[in-house]
Amino acid sequence: MAYSPYNPNYQKLYPGVNINPQIKEVLEKSDRKMEYMDVDLKRKRRLRDKYGKAVLDRNGQAIEIPSKETSLETMLTTGNPLPRHAESAENEYLHNTFPEMDELYRCFELLDEQEKKLIIALFFDRMTHENYALTIGKSSKYVQRELKKILAKIKMMWDA
Repeated sequence: MAYSPYNPNYQKLYPGVNINPQIKEVLEKSDRKMEYMDVDLKRKRRLRDKYGKAVLDRNGQAIEIPSKETSLETMLTTGNPLPRHAESAENEYLHNTFPEMDELYRCFELLDEQEKKLIIALFFDRMTHENYALTIGKSSKYVQRELKKILAKIKMMWDA
């Protein structure tokens, strides 16, 4: 077996020294942390589903998740400095899979604060119409009418 700086054979490194199992365990954990810092953080990965298969974009290409860290050496040799605002892998996946998301965000930003609160409560916080009505002191029917108006407003902005 070839020598690896991350998985050294301590018996060969220190012949004749009896290594305590607890000390060996600490050394192996430290070696794994070093490997993570030196190799794993700088490696690109592929987005995988729950079965371990690569997730493909609309063009049939595997979606790559950027490395968690880019070394200065890599940036200098490729000439690609890091962007100021790197998008998370989840957002990148959503934008690649659902390009309409940007339009939906734009429409959402045009809503007033009360309309945004209602959408967030019902669709993201998963409140029922009744519970939201109780929190704002209105009837459930009122919440349903407002939601209908807001969705119509979003549809109108989307189509514009």
